[in-house]
Amino acid sequence: MKFKAALLVILSCLTFLSCRNQYTYEDSNNLNCSMEDIADTILKLDSLVYRLKFTDRISALKLARVALRISDTANATTRILTLNMMGNAFNQYNVDSCYFYYSQAHQLAAQAGTLSCFPQLFYNLGILYYQAFDFRTAATLLDSAINSGRRHRKWDVVVDAYNILGHIKKKSD
Repeated sequence: MKFKAALLVILSCLTFLSCRNQYTYEDSNNLNCSMEDIADTILKLDSLVYRLKFTDRISALKLARVALRISDTANATTRILTLNMMGNAFNQYNVDSCYFYYSQAHQLAAQAGTLSCFPQLFYNLGILYYQAFDFRTAATLLDSAINSGRRHRKWDVVVDAYNILGHIKKKSD
């Protein structure tokens, strides 16, 4: 398993370096291509982090940090995704860092006006409060995730938020 994780880190670094080599300040066509490559790389790293966060959290954190370094040159939406990924990598192991990255992603989404990211961000913050047994704040954030998810047609987030609200209702009875 460690060999696979090390191989994934090396592969992601090589992908990052290939994206960096394509980037030039003079040629705007290369810039657009490079941004697409960066976004694609970060999406792949997000999938790997999500799969590794429970089995090999050290590799998940390394991959998330690689993605965070890559996203320095990316647009706001990609940066928000990366901050969310960092929060996911820290989830259940370091709640303070998790909250920090989720909050940073939420602030960046508000500043950039990227409203389509809000459903997932509200949901993630709601889960943190749910895990901390602050059910009132969790319910408020999950309700925001549901409303925002309906508006942006993020049905997977809506379903997950309703599921957690059901757990909160069951625990409060």
